[in-house]
Amino acid sequence: MIAIVFLGFYKYYFDNRMVKEDALPGTVVEQMNVLDYDLGGGALDGEIDQGITYYLTAGNNLQHFHVRGGGQIYVAKALDRETVKNYALEVTATDGVFVAKAWVFIEVLDVNDNGPLCTTPHYHYSISEAASPGTHLLQVTASDPDLTSKPQYYLTGQGAGMFALNVNTGTLSTAKPLDRESFPHYTLTATVRDGDHLDWECECEVKIEVTDVNDNAPVFSMSSYSINVPENSPENLLLLKVHAVDPDQGMNRKVTYDLEGDDIFVLDGQTGILSVTATLDREARAMYNLTLTATDHGSPSLASRTNILVLVSDENDNPPEFASHTYYTTVNENANIGTDIVRVLATSRDSGKNAEITYSIIGGNEHRKFTIHPRTGVVSIRDSLDYERAYSYQLTIQATDGGEPPLSNHATVNVTVTDINDNAPIFIQSSYSVKVNEAAIMGEELIQVVASDMDSLANGRIVYDIASGDSERQFKINRASGWVTVAAPLDRESLSRYTLEIVVMDHGIPQRSASVFLDVRVTDANDNPPLFVETNHTAYVQEDKPEGHLIFKFEVKDDDDYGNDNDDGYMNGGPFTFEIHSGNSNNAFRITQDGELCTATKFNHKIREQYRLQIRVYDNGHPPLFSETWIDVKVVDQSDCGASVGNTKITDLVFADDAVIFAESLEVLVMALEALHEEAKPLGLEVSWLKTKVQVFGDLLKEMEQEMDWR
Repeated sequence: MIAIVFLGFYKYYFDNRMVKEDALPGTVVEQMNVLDYDLGGGALDGEIDQGITYYLTAGNNLQHFHVRGGGQIYVAKALDRETVKNYALEVTATDGVFVAKAWVFIEVLDVNDNGPLCTTPHYHYSISEAASPGTHLLQVTASDPDLTSKPQYYLTGQGAGMFALNVNTGTLSTAKPLDRESFPHYTLTATVRDGDHLDWECECEVKIEVTDVNDNAPVFSMSSYSINVPENSPENLLLLKVHAVDPDQGMNRKVTYDLEGDDIFVLDGQTGILSVTATLDREARAMYNLTLTATDHGSPSLASRTNILVLVSDENDNPPEFASHTYYTTVNENANIGTDIVRVLATSRDSGKNAEITYSIIGGNEHRKFTIHPRTGVVSIRDSLDYERAYSYQLTIQATDGGEPPLSNHATVNVTVTDINDNAPIFIQSSYSVKVNEAAIMGEELIQVVASDMDSLANGRIVYDIASGDSERQFKINRASGWVTVAAPLDRESLSRYTLEIVVMDHGIPQRSASVFLDVRVTDANDNPPLFVETNHTAYVQEDKPEGHLIFKFEVKDDDDYGNDNDDGYMNGGPFTFEIHSGNSNNAFRITQDGELCTATKFNHKIREQYRLQIRVYDNGHPPLFSETWIDVKVVDQSDCGASVGNTKITDLVFADDAVIFAESLEVLVMALEALHEEAKPLGLEVSWLKTKVQVFGDLLKEMEQEMDWR
């Protein structure tokens, strides 16, 4: 700092001060300090700012700053760096007698408080359609008075994807190959946004014109041409006019024609009119095949070729000649009666009455849908048309001259009736039903629903869909063919029936539709084998029993459906089929289809006391499932079986019609019955004790079993 004495005051020169342009009013920028020695008698004892008044006497024309009595310079109102970025304030301090001055230099710092401004509202640029991707077009510019702003550039509008606008620099270039014939010009919008405040933006219009290159060859109006020429035709007869178009521009689309094949035919290179320079003789040559070339004027030029077939027709004096042997016309099926659809024209080389032509329809109008004016040759609608009944007519038109005898000629008018969407699709059945096995795999075809639409093209093109009844999406339908297939696993036990609403829709405008219901019945699959109620069994047979004696009856259950609703009409449960799978030596046993195990021979316990049979049972499914169990059959002697319970011997055990158990005590009897109850299951028992002669028969035995809790 530099100190200068001014009449008892000290004044300081201050360095530059800085303040942001968004500083609020009241923000202190600088504190001024002045020493007055009059107050204290010396510099060391002096008091600062006692009775001192401060003023801003220069550099504050806009009153952006004020100074307080304590020497604080502060912001008085909003600053704007873009308007004033530096202030030089003269500060004057006075004690009422003496004055001191100092300068304060304030630099206003920038903040981003201005949006971008597009410097050019409209851009116009032309580029060749042959430009490669990445070709530079133009620079989009924008200004921003802020110092820290970093604008970002964006491109929008139809076709914006064909170009690339650099988001940081605003450089516009091509991004994809261009095609003038598809898109000759683009009107796009370039948007410039502030880097910090994306809602601060400006827009400008970018118009890009795509200029042509010769990249398309001429295209003929027909793939080939054919014409009939009467023999003895006069020279320079105009035969036909060929036409080719080129979608390019300027000279690239100008077409010149050339002809090869025979010198008697001349083709005007500019108009495409074909004429014959000599009289033709059908008997000498009945057909000419000419090659026609159309070349554009581009650089390099492009060309296309086609053929002209000239047929020489025989002369029959001078009958009327139609301008065209075949006429083509198209009419909507809802066209009003009286609508003119085509005009035929026939002329005669004769003159006077012989050249007066009268027209009539002599063929193809059996339903009298059309009429022709006899003088003008205008064909019009006489009766309403229906595309679904007839979509085309081939009318034979006769032109008759007024000569004696009259001569005539014929032309064909091909009338194509175009369709309107006046028919809804119709299913060929009023309802459908189908059965599907619950084991059906995904994708299995169930049934094809078929509908037809009498309309044509889009009006008659139909698609199918499932409208309702399939909330779990377990079925799907081919939209084109109508085939309904399985889309998810089925479970008959959860849901055995579905009622699907199938809808068919055409593509007409307005769209028409129809619906039909498909009843889907889910049939049972044989996915559960039959099961024996008990897994192991023991039976006894007395050795003197005759063949066919019932030994044991097996009980079987099957969780599958016993109903008759599967695909083959069979039940997956019963009736069951039993067989003795192993252990049946010498076929000593047989088993019935009711599960009854019977004897097939007489047994001798001295030869063999026990058999172990493997029994297999099959269900009625396709293919059948089975399960197996084992039964031990013990051959019992009539007089003594030698069985024991605990330490007590049962002296005799006989299973017969009047079976008897002999035991030494009631306790032994009870133990024996408990041990044998589950194995023997006799139909009736007679029980006698050796000492007391107590007998127990069938019904009483059942009561005893209940009391002893036998299960």
